[in-house]
Amino acid sequence: MVNEVDQINLNRLDKSTWKTYRFSEIARKISETVKPEEANVEVYVGLEHLDGEDIHIRRKGVPSDVKGGKLRCYPGDIIYGKRRAYQRKAAIVNFEGICSAHAFVFRANPDVIDPKLFPFFLHSDQFMHRMVDISVGGLSPTINWGDLKDQEFIIPPKDHQAQLAELLWAMDEIVEREHELYELVDTIRDIKLKEIFQFPKKAPFNPIDCIKSEIGWLPKDYKVVEQGKVAQFINGRAYKKTEWEDSGIPVIRLQNLTGTGTDFYYSNLKLPEKNYCEKGDLLYMWSATFGAKIWEGEKAIFHYHIWKVVCDERELRQQFMFYNLEEITRRMMRQVSGSTMPHITKAGMEKLKLGLPPISIQDEIIANLDKITCSLSLIQQKLDSSKALQRSLINQIF
Repeated sequence: MVNEVDQINLNRLDKSTWKTYRFSEIARKISETVKPEEANVEVYVGLEHLDGEDIHIRRKGVPSDVKGGKLRCYPGDIIYGKRRAYQRKAAIVNFEGICSAHAFVFRANPDVIDPKLFPFFLHSDQFMHRMVDISVGGLSPTINWGDLKDQEFIIPPKDHQAQLAELLWAMDEIVEREHELYELVDTIRDIKLKEIFQFPKKAPFNPIDCIKSEIGWLPKDYKVVEQGKVAQFINGRAYKKTEWEDSGIPVIRLQNLTGTGTDFYYSNLKLPEKNYCEKGDLLYMWSATFGAKIWEGEKAIFHYHIWKVVCDERELRQQFMFYNLEEITRRMMRQVSGSTMPHITKAGMEKLKLGLPPISIQDEIIANLDKITCSLSLIQQKLDSSKALQRSLINQIF
């Protein structure tokens, strides 16, 4: 990798001979529409299946998930999310299928740009920032082809493109290896969570150390409890815009927990102490986005779509509950498909039955799961670093 970078001299690229092209010269927009039931394909890709800043499609749906006119796509095409361009969604198709009409399907013009280089161009800041600039609309800004087709971009000469593409694909291979490692360890974690929090319905081969319960066969020193008996699920508060402040106590919203947004708004309202959370508290996102998080920030207020979960430490370790909520979330997500949204209520969460081990066993389980979680965190850090290098290379070129 280092030798390739040195050979190409990305820091000293001479762009004096590069030419400017309109986007309609760089790529074609494929507008072949079809009804899902008539497409005769097995794959549907919606914008929800695309990850920001990722040239690969890692999730797929099926045509029966959706209705209405969709776009045909073919191997080598690029699906580009034309809504909310700031999400930076553009990925390579490696199948025959259909995709959302809220996307563009692009096909590189090989006379102007090497198809192997094209997806990286679409992820460059040069292109993505321009797409945000020309987007129109309020809540869901969208790119119009009429505005996009005449946008001009500087493109490297054809005799340089193959070498540049080779470099970027070599970097992508490193990212993919690290991504595969992360997926492998995450699969191990998923299996462990199922083993710990789901119990077999059939009697084990030697049931002498087990008891039959309403949630399955448990070790005999476990007990079945409703979650609401050993933990409080405390509602957050909804806020009016008139209650927002420029300073005060930060209000945690979903994007502050998912990492999709870092900005806070603030409140100076005096609330009951239970409506505040401190560093180390357990929070759960229950609407649109789902998942448990340990809050690592300063004292804050949590929004309506978040619960604070307070455990009775005599019965239930907070970290054990965190992993239990992780398994509940994964179980919910496995049970939905297509555009169906999972649904959970506070009353439903409180009534869910938990197979609860003694505190000493909870501590052993936590220690084992923490080791896997730590490994995942280290892999994620390395993956983030490689992605940052990949972005840097793309932007040095374009």
